[in-house]
This record gives sequence, C-alpha cells and structure tokens, in this order.
Amino acid sequence: MKPLFPLVVASVLLQPQGEDPLRARTKGRADAPVTVYEMADFQCPACRLFAVTVLPALDSEYVRTGKVRWVFINLPLTSIHPNAVAAAEASSPSRATSSLRLPSAPAWTEGSWSPA
Repeated sequence: MKPLFPLVVASVLLQPQGEDPLRARTKGRADAPVTVYEMADFQCPACRLFAVTVLPALDSEYVRTGKVRWVFINLPLTSIHPNAVAAAEASSPSRATSSLRLPSAPAWTEGSWSPA
C-alpha cells in the first residue's frame, strides 16, 4: 500500500496562491491564536476513543470560541490497520464537490473494520 503523504504534499502545493491549503480539513478560525494538528487513523481504537470522548469538549470550549484552529490529518497506520487507507480516502475531500466528510463519532469504524 502506498502512503498518503505524497498526496497531501501534492494537494498543498497545487493550491491557488492565497488559498488556505488546510481549509477543507480544518475547524475553527484561520486566525486563531493556537493551531492544533490532530493526526489520527480511523481504524485506531485510541483515536476513536479520543474522538468520541475528549474531542467534543475541546471543540465546544476552544474551537467554537475561536481560541483554537483544529486541523485533522489522516495518518493511516497500514502495518497494523489494513483498512486505514480506505477509511482515510473515504473521508478525504471529494474532487467533484470539494467537500470534506469530516470525521465524526459514527465515522470511527473501529469495531467493524478491526480484526477481532
């Protein structure tokens, strides 16, 4: 399996000048005083636990109030999660619509894609 890193770099480099290359994967104000980069794997149980339990509180307290800009980066751990790349691709911006299916609690399919 090929890593997604070259695709991320290519998409950042091919953005029109002046446009924020992270906008599609970002929540919060672009000018927030703090930027957090979350790197997660959709098949990772710990990532899912964070997304379901901790992230909603951080979102309401810091992101929605303009204190933090949250940037989500797919980091598929292919050596231990065989479906991580497929899940990352499914959550990426659609080339046809340029919209992002942002990760949400139901999107973390840890139970259905992880080996028993």
